[in-house]
Amino acid sequence: MTTESLKENYVSSGNDIILHTLQLNHTTFSSPYYIVQNNDDFVANLENGGPLATFQKYSFTIDGPSKNSQGNQYININIDAVNTTLVDMLENTSLDENNNPIELIYRVYLASDTTTPQADPTKLYLKNVSVDNFSISGQAVFLNLNNAKFPNAKYDNTFQNLIISK
Repeated sequence: MTTESLKENYVSSGNDIILHTLQLNHTTFSSPYYIVQNNDDFVANLENGGPLATFQKYSFTIDGPSKNSQGNQYININIDAVNTTLVDMLENTSLDENNNPIELIYRVYLASDTTTPQADPTKLYLKNVSVDNFSISGQAVFLNLNNAKFPNAKYDNTFQNLIISK
């Protein structure tokens, strides 16, 4: 749900600065890594009155998905001027024996209101990540329902009503 403040800022070309943020999570990370598309670091609360997070200043671009007949639509993400900390964290994800995906959470803030995001956070999963000396690029995708098991529960004796007795 988008707040009225953000809607008004978009409609009226308001003078409040809209800040786009990313949160990167992975099982190999000691803590989440927070990024803001801004010239300065940014401190804000996470959703639902959550803890304060410091978003590191970065330049990044998000290109919307292409329109095609495929089930999955990928969003291209490019993060410029990366530091060695983030590069090392992403390189360590390759050591994950379970191949857990890198979780990416997108949030929008207004510079005048750091108490909560101005829209519901969007959770994506980062794949096809490539790292060089200057940038990180990858594709983000929503939960992949195309390849999910259905039903995802294993029917065994915990489903007592489904057992046929002789």
